[in-house]
Amino acid sequence: MLELGGAGEQSLKGGGANFGPTIAVEVTPIENRPELEGGVTPLYDHGKTEWDTDLLFKKPWTLGSAGISSQVIATILAEGTSSQSE
Repeated sequence: MLELGGAGEQSLKGGGANFGPTIAVEVTPIENRPELEGGVTPLYDHGKTEWDTDLLFKKPWTLGSAGISSQVIATILAEGTSSQSE
């Protein structure tokens, strides 16, 4: 399944908000086992781009179109930028 959408994040220290598109692919390699989902999101803010990548292993359940999963996010900064902890 291909997923397209929008994403955003808000700084807890008053640094502002970042927004951008998101794209992900979801597969079930083995029937009745956890699904795999991988995605990427560029978040734009004042001339900077933060790239977030996601790799999820999830056991799906259905309630309409809702689902639940665990998530691990890795942030890759472009050359010449610095990382700020929040």
